[in-house]
Amino acid sequence: MRSLEEALAELSARKQEVPIGSLWRHRKTDTIYTVKGLALLESDLSLVVSYKELGASNVYWIRPLSEFLDGRFERVSLFEEG
Repeated sequence: MRSLEEALAELSARKQEVPIGSLWRHRKTDTIYTVKGLALLESDLSLVVSYKELGASNVYWIRPLSEFLDGRFERVSLFEEG
């Protein structure tokens, strides 16, 4: 198992890839979610992402970051840049 220091270093690096407040679309359901945070799973120090549906939902979801980034979700922007 990796050390806490290694896990914290990866957590810090991944926050740039999956920023808090960023929007992501679930490809299967076409639902838009906002990232609420990244965290470490206590049992094995793996990274997880907390996210919730954009809008009225009060349900927060937790998923391994590896699953979140394996193509199930794509980052989206509600506004045109530039």
